[in-house]
Amino acid sequence: MALFVFSLFPSADIQLVLNPASRKTLQLDVIGFDGTTGPMGSILSASTFVMKDPSVATVTPGGKLTALKEGITFLTVKHTASTFQMVARVWVHDSIVSFFPGNKTASVNAGTDNLLLSVFAEFSKGDFEDVTAHPYFSFQSADTAIAQVDIATGRVKGIASGNTTVTITELINNTVITSTPITISVRPSLNTPRPIVEKISFKGYGPEKRNILFLAEGFTEDEKEKFRSVVRAIDKKMRNSPLHEPYKLLSNDYNTWMAFEPSTEGGLTIGPSLSWREDPTDQISYLSPVYRNERPVNPADLTLFQLVDLVGLPTTEQKNSTVFTLAVATALWTSLSIPGFNAALVSARVFSEWQDHLNVYKVTACNTNLGLISGRRLGDRYANSTNKDKPDNSWYRSQSSVGNFLYKDTRTLSSAKFIDDTTTFFNTTTHLQFLWTSEFFEYLNSLGESLPATAGFNIGSKWNLHGDDQGLVIIVTNLEYNAANYLNFPNIFGSVSIGQQLGINEPNLSGPKLLLNYTAPDIPVGAMFIEPIAATAIHELSHGINLGDEYDDFRELDNLTPAASSLVDVEAYHNLNTIDNIKLHGTKWQHRYLRVERSSALISDSVTGAAANTLSIQLFPGEGSKWKVNDQAVLITKNLNSEASFGQYQKNMSHRVEISGALTVHSKTGDNLIVSGPSLTGTTVFPKGSMFFFPKFHNGDILGIHLPGVLAFLNNGSGTFPAPPAGSGLLNIDLTKLFSSKNGACATSTITTMSATPVPIPHVNISASIKHRLLGMHEGAGGYNCGVVRTAAVCKMRSEYLTGRGHFMFCHLCKYIIVQEFNPSKHSNLESQYPGSPS
Repeated sequence: MALFVFSLFPSADIQLVLNPASRKTLQLDVIGFDGTTGPMGSILSASTFVMKDPSVATVTPGGKLTALKEGITFLTVKHTASTFQMVARVWVHDSIVSFFPGNKTASVNAGTDNLLLSVFAEFSKGDFEDVTAHPYFSFQSADTAIAQVDIATGRVKGIASGNTTVTITELINNTVITSTPITISVRPSLNTPRPIVEKISFKGYGPEKRNILFLAEGFTEDEKEKFRSVVRAIDKKMRNSPLHEPYKLLSNDYNTWMAFEPSTEGGLTIGPSLSWREDPTDQISYLSPVYRNERPVNPADLTLFQLVDLVGLPTTEQKNSTVFTLAVATALWTSLSIPGFNAALVSARVFSEWQDHLNVYKVTACNTNLGLISGRRLGDRYANSTNKDKPDNSWYRSQSSVGNFLYKDTRTLSSAKFIDDTTTFFNTTTHLQFLWTSEFFEYLNSLGESLPATAGFNIGSKWNLHGDDQGLVIIVTNLEYNAANYLNFPNIFGSVSIGQQLGINEPNLSGPKLLLNYTAPDIPVGAMFIEPIAATAIHELSHGINLGDEYDDFRELDNLTPAASSLVDVEAYHNLNTIDNIKLHGTKWQHRYLRVERSSALISDSVTGAAANTLSIQLFPGEGSKWKVNDQAVLITKNLNSEASFGQYQKNMSHRVEISGALTVHSKTGDNLIVSGPSLTGTTVFPKGSMFFFPKFHNGDILGIHLPGVLAFLNNGSGTFPAPPAGSGLLNIDLTKLFSSKNGACATSTITTMSATPVPIPHVNISASIKHRLLGMHEGAGGYNCGVVRTAAVCKMRSEYLTGRGHFMFCHLCKYIIVQEFNPSKHSNLESQYPGSPS
């Protein structure tokens, strides 16, 4: 039995009170899916609860909490289906001073209950915290024929399209806290047809064309033209600028569409609290939900985000550094036995930064069409990693991207209806933050053209789960600050914000006391900096075709002698590593990418031929003219990713990685070829999108994606790894040896032994001006510097745009994968962009 989903309800930090005594208890639910019983969202009974300081609060075997004295403790929850455990902070207050509803308006679709109304409370010592789903309220819908609301939790279910209101009564003083009832709009059900899709650039229907969709989030009806203008500008940049190659090369191979459905309120829900930040360069202060992840000098110490994961943000009392010192804090946290906490790893630098992040200015939820949230609510606890069997709580790391990324708001998750298909695409990657996607796919499938569609062309199904264009969806968000650049599952969809500000414009904030209302920024289209918006959109779009993350820190881009403290970040040098320097394998360099002289793409799956060892292949229209009888070529699948992981990709990529031996064109009729070869059997199938190609040669050898001189250098280290096979041009490295002999934790000694000066590579003809585009294995990738490698020194998948430096182009391997995904017939055209040649 496996545990795919694990969450606590309430999900935020648990807030208990001593007074009145009638409200000092709370029943905690463990929600999830164990793979065997009940629907997703079922309450799991087989859980154990341990309160770290029972003098502050106690917990029964069934999960009932009781407050005993003021203070903070931690609760660990473990489910019997797994060894991992979740940790929640339990905060006991004396009493509550006042309550504030957290929604101005709210929306839900008919037939779904994916709306949980938010409430905040001010406690007796001035702390202001989230108490959503706590047992301090009752909720009442004015018209249950339109919407029903759970009286105790505030979960709203849409019944029929229309509007109603909900009132909230706090049960401590039996007072209505909604001075104006919250308006609830019930939208049509998710399967109601929505003819709202408009063409941007259209290149024709058919299986040989890909389809990119732009959706609006946080734009009101009055801002429709702003959304359209931004999308058209992105499309123009993508199709015309050489900085975004290969999308210019592929312009005729994809259609772009947009679908606008207005949000009731402009802007987006902001998850983290706001805090004042200083920009010393411009000498300005601004409100920001983005918490910079302060890193210690010693790479082994806890970062700011890791510390927040473990202990939460400071209370009002803990912010007083003269009382709550580092020694006092670490002693307290050690006494609470917080899983994963080690006092020796808390540096003074990170602790000081932690105290500056007092959790004060909360923001009301925005009522938007898709229910996205910018950054996570501090304190929300739910599964967030495939590595759920660690002995401590590091697997969930819920604060690791505070304010920087977009997520589906956990308060707009259905109680039970999460994923329609748990056996294929999500069989190993199902977590609570992803579970809303079944409803998202229902929404996508409801989309139709605003004009009658061509017969037989269901545009919505193109982006649905397992659809041909799953992942080619970009959500444009109406945010003024540059914080939300991608969503939590990038090979489903990505996101880009229209703002590029440091923080939030204060005049857009209003509200009672500490609970602020955020309204959408009024940014004229002409004032938007379209270049980074377009670059970010294209970067995120490319995640949707399974290009991996390669982010890094560019502070040392021009510095060949970095400070010791900078070595914890990723280097940006042009250095290549020999094999013996590598601890972890990169994401792109180890697969079989062959250079291409001439190529065509299959428009449909291959079919076994009438004769033995033959296949019938149908090429894209007009591609048959590239080939003649007796030509030799090779077939390779579209999916070039690891065989072990292909099940995680969309349906058109979920096939084994196959490459044939040499094949001969036996006969040709138009674009249909019969090919033959000894490697073909009666069961051989190459799916649509596979490439039929003649490879590029150099000195009689097939060229791989890496130049021969680079391959020789990479295999010239300790001799642990075999040289590539003669004539293959492939990097043939035993990854099992790479993992077993080199994998390990980062160590300062390992980092500092890496070269900080360029290493000359013999027999590589590449100019100094584009040396950063040399393909090989370069130091640093994905946030680490310990022998982890990347394909090129600079790539749009590492940093899509850097203020003051301009665009980054895709490295050639990323270009290769994009062309392979959109139209493999264009590989020979792509060859002209290859950075360098054998010497």
